[in-house]
Amino acid sequence: MAQNFSKETFEADVQKKNLLGLRSIVVSIIEFDPAFSSGDYEYVIDRLRKDVPEVFVEYKLLPNEEPFREDENSWNEKYFLDLTFYLQKNFCEERIVNIRKVGQKVYEQRKANAAQRAKSEQRKIEAEENFIHPPKTKRVQSARKNGKKDTLPLGKIVLALVAIAGILLAVFQNFQN
Repeated sequence: MAQNFSKETFEADVQKKNLLGLRSIVVSIIEFDPAFSSGDYEYVIDRLRKDVPEVFVEYKLLPNEEPFREDENSWNEKYFLDLTFYLQKNFCEERIVNIRKVGQKVYEQRKANAAQRAKSEQRKIEAEENFIHPPKTKRVQSARKNGKKDTLPLGKIVLALVAIAGILLAVFQNFQN
């Protein structure tokens, strides 16, 4: 578990039943790890449920707050931040459960999109590198593996030049006739 909070402070707040401090720790964990992937959230919430259940209050809809959106397509980062704000005003289990649903959906998708963008960028970089430094042909690669030079033998080059010269001579003679 990668901690993004002070375990010592958390333990002291549990012992003192410092409700404000404990709520602040939970909100900090949520803001630091909105995808709920570190394991800190589970650890802290389980301890609070067991040792300080009075940290949670009864749910109430706050002024200017809309009811929880069930439509996942309407969830975004702003909505997540709004839910976090209202959690600070009314620290209840229902809000925490809803924030977790929204955070996992919104931030896991963002993480997946970032990974996809990174793959796409890597492919672009590889394509540019292949354009600037084209990969050697299979024949050349095979010759290198066998310890041969990757140049054509001199005899084949001379033969090709002679053939080209012969063709040009024949074309020139036909042109004169």
